[in-house]
This record gives sequence, structure tokens and C-alpha cells, in this order.
Amino acid sequence: MTSAKIRDRDGHSERVRLRAIVLIIAFLVTCQSGLAMQETGVDRQETDTKAIDGDETKAEAVQTPKKMPAENEVDGDAKGEAKLPTVDAMMPAPEKRNLFGELIGDGLDSEKSSASASPMLQRVKGLVERTSTLTSEYTTMQSRLKEITSGLQEKTVAMKGLPNEYERATLTLVNIQLKLGRMRTANVLSMPPNDPNVIAYRQSNLQAQQLEAEIKTMIAQSKALPGQIQSMKNELGQVQNKLAAFPPQCFELIASWDSVSTPLRWLSPSDLKAIGAVCEGHLAQYPDAHLVKLMSGYSHLHLKQNRKAVDHFETVLKKLGSASDPISSSIRFKATLGLAWAAIAEQDNDLAGKSIADASRFSKRDYELALVKGLLLQLRGQSGSAFDQFRRAVSINKESPHGYRLASNLVLKTQTRDLNTALALAKFAVQYDESNDWRNQVTLAACYKQLGNDEQFESEIQALHENTPEEAKSQMNEMLADLTATQPADPVE
Repeated sequence: MTSAKIRDRDGHSERVRLRAIVLIIAFLVTCQSGLAMQETGVDRQETDTKAIDGDETKAEAVQTPKKMPAENEVDGDAKGEAKLPTVDAMMPAPEKRNLFGELIGDGLDSEKSSASASPMLQRVKGLVERTSTLTSEYTTMQSRLKEITSGLQEKTVAMKGLPNEYERATLTLVNIQLKLGRMRTANVLSMPPNDPNVIAYRQSNLQAQQLEAEIKTMIAQSKALPGQIQSMKNELGQVQNKLAAFPPQCFELIASWDSVSTPLRWLSPSDLKAIGAVCEGHLAQYPDAHLVKLMSGYSHLHLKQNRKAVDHFETVLKKLGSASDPISSSIRFKATLGLAWAAIAEQDNDLAGKSIADASRFSKRDYELALVKGLLLQLRGQSGSAFDQFRRAVSINKESPHGYRLASNLVLKTQTRDLNTALALAKFAVQYDESNDWRNQVTLAACYKQLGNDEQFESEIQALHENTPEEAKSQMNEMLADLTATQPADPVE
């Protein structure tokens, strides 16, 4: 009976061992299957990548199948396993923006398709956002610089005075300890508690304890202060390096603002009103945002609200005060130039001359300033000098259309040069126009009209019919009438 029990027990143990072996083998098979599936997934991803990078026809076949696939044929999987989309396919494409928050590349293309705002308005919004961010970072760094400088100065003074303080406290403690020793020798402690000698002993003993604690603190400070000072110096260097990087960023920001805050660029009235609202909204929160204030001023200038524009420019100049750093000088130049543009719009020759003289102190070879000077000379009736000034502007920037257009307009209105010169200048204006500015094409059409080339004139007018924004057509007719000295034969409606 005992032997049978033993055999049964041995059999049971053998079955347990066999079951354990089976489970281990199943686990290993499962692991190998999982690894195989991972490798298959990697191979499929590599195949997808090759299809994208390879032949366009194959890529199109993968991306746009000619017929709706069955459930077991998703993405052309022959084995009937549905392939999940890759992480890149599920993630939205990131917006591409430059340093100033302006959309570039694909981001700009997608933004252009948006019906909510024009590209120009989006660009100004990006500049306002970048201005706010840069200003906040600069203010934070300046505040931190003051904190570190003040703290470093305090700790440095404390470190220098520590030896003298330590010596004073140590000598005082020794004298008190000697005094306490003499009092103990005189059996002061055996006297009544209210005895003056006992009271004096207790006070001296308390003072000694306080000095001992003070000396311990000084010793701890002597060990900690050098490390703290060095740490603050390191942080100070980091903050100074960050602040040193701000001027280039600010100049790039100013340059980006300059490209939109100028009367040389035509902007639609609807854009100008929206841009003005964006700028004023920002100024309500940050009244000292000078670059935004300038943009708001130029928006008023575009809309012929010259008095409001002048108020904005003068406010910026007043807040800048006598600051003479390079950034303030750049902003002051732009505000002064704005006053000159406003004076030209009002045909105030005296104010225009003064503003131009003030602006010339900051820049001798500025393209826009040269054009303003030419317009002032034209207002004064000095056509020859005005043409020379426009030619000087072109020498500063040969690839900008505005100088060519203004010089051509001058010739058309004053005959200060041959009309063929006006035509050549107008063609250059159209050639260098990268923003499809309808004003360049109007100038070209006026040249053909005055030269008697009716066929080319009609061709240009037809193109203007098709390409000029609706908001610009009334201005276009006025400009064409002014340059041809007659009403246009076929006004744009």
C-alpha cells in the first residue's frame, strides 16, 4: 500500500513537471511570435518609407487606391492584416514660423487658404505676438539682472567683512569667558539669586552663548558664501549672454515691422482697419509697445487719417525721450520718417523738410528716406532735383519697384525726361514687383497711353480689370486719370 502511494505521488510529480515544461514552451513561442510581429511591423514601415521616397506612381498607388479595399485588404496587405496608420500620419503637420512668428512655407500656404483673415493681417498678428514675447523676455531678464547684481553685491560685501566680524566676536567672547571665569573663582554662583553679581554673571553667560552661536553662523557663512557668490556669478553671466542676444533679435524684429509699416506698400482698407484694431487692442494692454504704436500710426496714414497718425508718431518720440541706444535710435528714425510721410500727405512742405532733416541725422543712406526727399522736391516744383533723388534711391536699392514707379510718375506728370524714360522705368517697376502691386501696372498703362500705344494700353487695362482688388479699383482710376491728365477710356468698375 505504501509502495502504491509512492508511485502515485511520483506520477503526480511527473505530470506537474510536464505541465510546467509545456507552459514554458508556450511562453517562449508567444515571445518569438511577438518579436516576429514587431520585425514585420518594422519591415512594413520601411516598405512604406521606400514607397514615399521612391517612384511617385507607386506612392500614388498606395495613397489613392482606385477601388475601395475590402476589410481584409487595408493598404494592400496581402495577408489580410489591417495595417494601423503610423504616428507621423496621425499627427497634424506643425506650423512653420520664423523668428517673428510669421508663417512661412507650408504654414503660409495653409494660412492663405483661411477665410478668417488675410495673410497680411496674420503677419501683423504674428509680429504683435512676437513683440509681446520679446518684450516680456527682455523685461524679465532685466529684472533678474538687477536682482542678481544687487544680491551679488550684498554677498560680496558680507564676505569681505566676515573676517573683521569674526575677529571682533571672537575677542569679545574670550573677554567674556575670562570674566565668567573670574566670577566663578569668586564663588558668585553661591550667592543669592537676586544678588547683582549673580545677575551680571547670568547676563554675561547669555551674551557668551549668543556670541558662540554668532561665531558658528560666521563659520558656516565663510564656507557657504564662496559657493553662493560663484553660483550667482555664473547666473549673471548667463543672463548677460541672453541680454546680449536681444539687440540682434530686436533689430530683426524692427526690420520685419519696417516691411509692413510703410506707405510704400499698398494695403487694402479692410486689412488696415483690422490691423489697426489688433494694434490698438495690444496697446491698451501694453501702451509702451513702440513698434506696435508705429504700425498703428502707419495704418492711420494709409487711411488718410493723418492727424491720428501724427499723434501716434509724436507719442513714440516723446516716450523715447533722450535715449540714444541703437534700438531707440532705430525706432526714433521710423517715427520721424512717419511724421515726414504725414507732412507730405498734408502737403506741408515746412514740416516735411524739418522731419526729413531730423531723420537724416539717424540715417544718410536709407531707401525710404530718399524717396520721401524726392516727393518733397516734387511738391516744391523742383522736378529735376526730384528725379535725381529718385535715381539716388534706386542706387540704394535697385530691386525695389517703388523708386522706379515714383520716378516714372514724375516724368509722366512733369515731362522732366523723355516719355521713353518713363516707360523704361515703369517696366523696371513691374519687373521687380514681387507683391503684384497694381500701382506699378497703372504706371505702365499710363506710359503706353501718353506714348499713343493704344493697343498696349488696352492690354494693360484689361489686365488691371482682372487682377486689381475690388477695394483698389476706385484708387486705380484716380491714379490713372492723374497720370494721363484725362479720365481713363475704360474705367474699372
